[in-house]
Amino acid sequence: MGRRPPNPTVVAEPEGTTNGTTNGDDSGEAPAPLTTAQRLAASTASTEVPPDRFGREAKHFTETRVLNRDVRIVVEGTDSFSNIIGSVYYPDGDTAKDLSLELVENGLAKYVEWSANMLDVEVKIKLKNAELQAKKEQLRIWTGFKPPVTNSKPIHDQKFTGKVVEVVSGDCIIVADDAAPYGSPSAERRVNLSSIRAPKLGNPRREDNKPDKFARESKEFLRTRLIGKQVTVEMEYSRRISTMDGQNAVPVMNSADTRVLDYGSVFLGSPSPADGDDTSSAPSTGTQPKINVAELLLSRGFAEISKHRDYEERSHYFDALLAAHSRAEKAKKGIHSDKLPPVMHITDLTMVNSKKAKDFLPFLQRNRRHTAVVEYVFSGHRFKLTIPKETCSIAFSLSGVRCPGKDEPYSSEAIALMRRMILQRDVEIEVETVDRTGTFIGSLWESKTNVGSVLLESGLAKLSSFGLDRIPDAHVLTRAEKLAKQQKLKVTCYTATSFRKYIIVFFCY
Repeated sequence: MGRRPPNPTVVAEPEGTTNGTTNGDDSGEAPAPLTTAQRLAASTASTEVPPDRFGREAKHFTETRVLNRDVRIVVEGTDSFSNIIGSVYYPDGDTAKDLSLELVENGLAKYVEWSANMLDVEVKIKLKNAELQAKKEQLRIWTGFKPPVTNSKPIHDQKFTGKVVEVVSGDCIIVADDAAPYGSPSAERRVNLSSIRAPKLGNPRREDNKPDKFARESKEFLRTRLIGKQVTVEMEYSRRISTMDGQNAVPVMNSADTRVLDYGSVFLGSPSPADGDDTSSAPSTGTQPKINVAELLLSRGFAEISKHRDYEERSHYFDALLAAHSRAEKAKKGIHSDKLPPVMHITDLTMVNSKKAKDFLPFLQRNRRHTAVVEYVFSGHRFKLTIPKETCSIAFSLSGVRCPGKDEPYSSEAIALMRRMILQRDVEIEVETVDRTGTFIGSLWESKTNVGSVLLESGLAKLSSFGLDRIPDAHVLTRAEKLAKQQKLKVTCYTATSFRKYIIVFFCY
């Protein structure tokens, strides 16, 4: 029943030999071959290697199910030594059972990753889940098994709805919780998508930290799908990582060198057929189906599946994620293809001197309006914009509208309003001029709504009369400020002296 070493070579002594001397007549002949009895004696004389733990039970389990029975064999592939790897199915009543799955479920075999990769995704998932269950129940070979210490912890009963405010990367978003007070610091929650890894954006300004392939496309895909949309978030686990290299932190590492990230699954309403989004199994808690955003990314080839260790927390929908990843691999989509994404060079005018920014002004005034994307909100009236058609990024300030400065009353509220309204949205701008610091000044519209009028009507900004005649929607801004003053909202209650410094800033332009 155990393993035996190779049989030793036994040479039969020719007849007619005495004391090791051979007969002169037979000196040129080869040794006689071994008889069956001699080979059997040599075999039984060798020392047996004891079987592995539960080895006999595993052999008996297999013999009672497939020995001398008709079975179906599915060849999956071969290894590097040309050994055939396959699956064996044996009849059990009216059904056919997978022998390997039965062995794993009963704790008589282990899951092997390299050969499991030859199987279909569904079969692979069943094998992995069967091994995890056998480990939990400590069946046979897993008797006495102790789960390894991990750096992840489950998050229980945390589910909320909110609006997506910002897409940080292809696998991280910021959601404004509907249950939190509007504008409060706790309203915006950072959510990392469970069990996936999007290409790293890197730092374009550093030569040694360039973006990964399809990193920009992954983030842009999420931006166009999620920004401003209502989503449902199910928090699933947290993980402690090192702040130095971003890798998993070992449990004994100093907590000062680590930070905790929260992971969850984000669900979006059913996409339109025009989007062409490929999702197989989307959980639904009501009549309206929900789409798992992580599954959406994997199906487009814009993310990789995370490789979790045993007993490490993972997405509750990990099986669906594996299936989506497998489909993208077979279709060679996104990062799985050999094609390179189109290169887009953006000139960042916020990082150059003001003279170069002024030289760029005529290009922005050729057309009356430009389509732009709001990349960052510096204050209630000052933003960073990217203009795709002109392949540039600029600092942009609203003409005639001024919000409170940093640490001033209502400053954070104005920033929160702009983040919710225009951050990472497609907007339209009209450039009037550029100031001495290289900031472009003009008007900005989101969905045909003048953003300056929203700030003024909310009482979060004041209007300057200087240069009012050159503003396209001057009458709209004037009416909005008048409404806020009538209601005595927020900054409109300031005296002229207390707000004078904001007007002086505008006159410097």
